[in-house]
Amino acid sequence: MKQLAIEFFSRVNRNSVGTLLGHLNKLPAEDCDLLLLIGSSGGANEWARSAFSALANLPESVHLTTCGCGTVDSAAVSILCAGQRRLCLPHTRFQMHQATWKINELVDLRRAQEIADILRSDDASHATVISAATQCPFEEIHELIRKGVVWDAQEAKRRGLVHEITADKPHLLAGRLVDRIYNVQD
Repeated sequence: MKQLAIEFFSRVNRNSVGTLLGHLNKLPAEDCDLLLLIGSSGGANEWARSAFSALANLPESVHLTTCGCGTVDSAAVSILCAGQRRLCLPHTRFQMHQATWKINELVDLRRAQEIADILRSDDASHATVISAATQCPFEEIHELIRKGVVWDAQEAKRRGLVHEITADKPHLLAGRLVDRIYNVQD
């Protein structure tokens, strides 16, 4: 079985997710073991949903392991949740918080309500993905997102976000071709 790896060390945005999707489209047709290393301060919710959807719907021949490497914040947590097996390094931090919107436009009351609805939808979407991965009730995860939480590796394991804490990134990469997505900017 082929062993492949992708390092996703970037903000979650149109370009970084587009690059990730490009790598996924080049995966071999035969069985392969794919490791997605994630180190990200988060980013755009709509692109995190696209990445999660693509990863969660890979062919059955692709066995996906995701691994948190240092920082897995905000929208990147949803990407991590796509892994059938989820790992992290011992120093990894996970942050969940409410969705945000940067206002760069004139906003009337109708548009303000639309933005509020989008933010509520983003929070619910992240809670749905994280709840399914952790087997924690949606309401519990949704409340944690509303409050804003930061988990270390041990807490992430205790809560079911990761299955295992590993201290050996070089071992994880042994024998794998690595594609890198670094500092991709919009």
